[in-house]
Amino acid sequence: MQVVAEGPREKCEDLLGLLNEQPSTTRRPGTVDLVVEQWASPKGESGFIER
Repeated sequence: MQVVAEGPREKCEDLLGLLNEQPSTTRRPGTVDLVVEQWASPKGESGFIER
């Protein structure tokens, strides 16, 4: 799965923390085996796209 998030850096870092925590303290379903961070300039995307 690929997750692309845009917004304030602090909020993106919060999301990374939630994805990385094992076990989840927020009742996240499933497990996350690997998180690869990639930072870039925002592109202005909005909404949700499933491919």
